[in-house]
Amino acid sequence: MLIALYPGIWKFMTGYSPLGEMLQVGKGDVAKIYRLDYALDHIQSEWSQKGVKHGKRWRMRKVGARASAKICQTVQDLHEKLAKFFCTRFSVILLSKFQPSAMVCGDHKKFEAKAARALAT
Repeated sequence: MLIALYPGIWKFMTGYSPLGEMLQVGKGDVAKIYRLDYALDHIQSEWSQKGVKHGKRWRMRKVGARASAKICQTVQDLHEKLAKFFCTRFSVILLSKFQPSAMVCGDHKKFEAKAARALAT
């Protein structure tokens, strides 16, 4: 069986099969990653404020490290599960070329900050 995969911003991966199947993968995971990323930004801005005591800053950095680890674990888990699913179900997998760094950086940015953040993870 054959499937063509197209990466996206708000839906992690969309797959199209010649049999007429359409798979949308990772909708909830992208929302979870974005929520954790927003929380990490908020915590980081708090510990960066002038006048924050050492102990409070240390605790906030620990919370930030946990949030960052949770983001990485969610992305890694999603990648592993998708790879296993597609490799066991399909014999031929077509991937389109997707270069998010070229879309986000430089003078000719194509996305606003929220979409660029989603592409970065």
